[in-house]
Amino acid sequence: MAHWPSVGTRSGKRWLANQGWTRIAIAVVHAQARGDVVLVASTFTAQGSGANEGKTLAGKSTHALTKVDGVWLSAMHTAA
Repeated sequence: MAHWPSVGTRSGKRWLANQGWTRIAIAVVHAQARGDVVLVASTFTAQGSGANEGKTLAGKSTHALTKVDGVWLSAMHTAA
């Protein structure tokens, strides 16, 4: 099983693309904010290219964002 980066959605999508997964779609299922914390539940799909041509990857992910010293930090957790 691949280890996913503990970073925001853009970096997560970049990581998927670098592994041969393109045409990536992310759909937010639920999001809730409490002060400087935002929790997001989402689903994703990706179509393969190169070595993954013809394959589809689908799964669920959660994102936890928090503001620390004026800077937003993000962690993404996925289950494919």
